[in-house]
Amino acid sequence: MTQHSRIETVYEALAEAIDATEATAGQSATPVYLAKLVLALAHALDDPALVTRLIDQCRSDL
Repeated sequence: MTQHSRIETVYEALAEAIDATEATAGQSATPVYLAKLVLALAHALDDPALVTRLIDQCRSDL
């Protein structure tokens, strides 16, 4: 599997999860879901400095 296809797989899963969250809990639940996801991923990565850098990087170009 190529890097692009792996990212595409993650993107599709995220988009589906956001759609499902909004369908069951409303759009206002999406930021809470995304925050919980980031915290779960940060825990899995066990690298707070990396997570902090990624949070900052993702804020650019919005």
